[in-house]
Amino acid sequence: MIDKSGRDTPRFPPECEPGVARAINEQLAALGARAGDLALTQGACGADLLFAEALLARGASLHLHLPLDVQSFIARSVGFRKADSSIPDRWAERFDAVLAHPSVRATVMPTDFDAKQQTENIFERCNHWMLERALAYGPSKVQFICVWNGEGGDGRGGTDHLREAVRQRGGSECWIDIRPLCAKR
Repeated sequence: MIDKSGRDTPRFPPECEPGVARAINEQLAALGARAGDLALTQGACGADLLFAEALLARGASLHLHLPLDVQSFIARSVGFRKADSSIPDRWAERFDAVLAHPSVRATVMPTDFDAKQQTENIFERCNHWMLERALAYGPSKVQFICVWNGEGGDGRGGTDHLREAVRQRGGSECWIDIRPLCAKR
């Protein structure tokens, strides 16, 4: 996710957005992403939405897998940046545009999805749910693209958690290391 205003240790500062968007597009081109493909993501502000926008621009279909109802998800994972930031926060509008796109289907995670995972963390549960749905197409079709700094996150259910789950289940990983992208700015 893009950093909140005033984050002590920058991880994905807003200034890095153009470089991250470019890197996502390059990775999609390397994978041959095109119309007819299907992508899954939660849609949080930052790399999730940049990925969604890039896939939709290529004519692909997108399934948003939301851990919470739309308004709660927006409040927690999309429009959380403070209005006093020097960089305008348009993530909620971008999320709404993705959500309204005719090639997008959004599904809220069933409240009873947790039987095997035994975790109370809704984002961990959503990672497992999304991965289960992706693996239904076959492990060889799962190409996990992540933008990550190689470190632990701010809480459970983040990028590192999903990376490990994908690896354990046989999917492929395409790691976009954000550190050099932000170092260039």
